[in-house]
Amino acid sequence: MLAESIRDELVKVFTVPQAEVLARCVVTAHDALATRSDVHDLRVAMTALAEQQKLTSASLRDLEEQQKLTSASLRDLAEQQKLTSASVRDLADTVRIIHIRTDKTAGWALEWVVGNRLPAYVGRQIKRCRVVGPMDLIESLEDRPAIHELSDEDLDQLRRADLIATGTIDGDAIYLVGEVSFTADNDDVLRAARRAAVLRKVGERAQPFVACDAIAPISAELARREGVWVIVEGRLLTPAA
Repeated sequence: MLAESIRDELVKVFTVPQAEVLARCVVTAHDALATRSDVHDLRVAMTALAEQQKLTSASLRDLEEQQKLTSASLRDLAEQQKLTSASVRDLADTVRIIHIRTDKTAGWALEWVVGNRLPAYVGRQIKRCRVVGPMDLIESLEDRPAIHELSDEDLDQLRRADLIATGTIDGDAIYLVGEVSFTADNDDVLRAARRAAVLRKVGERAQPFVACDAIAPISAELARREGVWVIVEGRLLTPAA
């Protein structure tokens, strides 16, 4: 055995006990030493580890590039979102403007229709009905002493009336003062009543009315209480003055 062989060599120089101790130390040290195979395996493992490290570093670089691309994509998406939001706001503003213009145009068209057909709408109650301009009405009142009873606000009320017409009931002259709206509401009813009241201040007989395509029941009830005629789709609903 290795220990005995080493001891036999050592006894040539040392005593037997010393040789045995030294032989055991040499064998122990020998067993603890790495073999060539161990060194080879260690080198192979280190090489593989280095390759894995390279691959890991490359993967990290790729991940960093992907992160950069992702961040850039997110920034682009954010910019696109801003542009989309701005476009939606612009579209909404455009739709609102078109809606307002359409309502105004439709309102003017309805005023024109009502103005042309008003004599037919109220023909059973008002004779010799004729639409007149607000300024023509105001000029016709200027020579009357009672005109001084009207304030600037009163005159503005007459100027802003949608329709004013003259006519007679049982031979007595009367003015029709009206508001025109697709859907008549309380404001339309009250404006018509307020503007007709201006003419009564100067001693004129005046009948307020609203002309519309539809009116809510609550507004129709208000019109009844205020004595305002309601014309819906050309039909006079409340003819009592």
